[in-house]
Parts: sequence; structure tokens; C-alpha cells
Amino acid sequence: MREKLQSTRGETLVEALAAILICVLSVALLFSAVMASARMDRLAQEAGARYYQDLTRAERQSGDLDLFTPPEGAAPAVTVESSAALSPVTLGQGDGLRFYGTERLLSYAADPLPVSGEGEGE
Repeated sequence: MREKLQSTRGETLVEALAAILICVLSVALLFSAVMASARMDRLAQEAGARYYQDLTRAERQSGDLDLFTPPEGAAPAVTVESSAALSPVTLGQGDGLRFYGTERLLSYAADPLPVSGEGEGE
């Protein structure tokens, strides 16, 4: 250990520059990862806020939903399965479902059931 401390041999300029370069690259990669993470978090929060806003509207069964218009020939549907081993039922827009949101974040709301006496042909 004493020999190491008394040695006059030091690091070369190239070694020092290489160490600085490695440190700078490490910090740059860490910074870019943090920025990408912050951007993804912001986008997720915005999408979540839009989703919950539309979900709240749907739960209130309000008429001001931003209804989803599917591309031609691609009608969205919902398949409902029962735990009683019954065959699954697939429902679409013609079955009283309203789809809202975007193609990437799509949800649905069921039309309210008619109150007895309404819509029964009486």
C-alpha cells in the first residue's frame, strides 16, 4: 500500500478523458430516461382523466357522451359470459349499447331499462 502512495506514476490524460466521457454519457442516458418516463406519465394521466370523465357521464346516463363512430365494417360488440355455464351473449349498438371514447380507449354504456309501463306497447 505504501508503494502505491509513494508512486509518481499517475493516470494519463486519455484515461481521465475516457472516465469523464463515460460519466457524461451515463448522465445523458439517465436524463433521457427520466424525461421519457415523465412524458409517459403525463400521457397516461391525461388518458385516465378523459376516461374517467366519460365514465362518469356514462354512469349518469347523460346524453352528452362523445359517442364513438366505428370505421366502416368494424362495429364494436361486447360479449357477456355467465358463471352459470350458459352460452355467452354478444351485444352491439343495436342492442341498447352506446360506445364512447376513442378506438384505443373504448368503453360502453347500456341504455337505461324502460320503467314498467313504458315501451311495452300499452
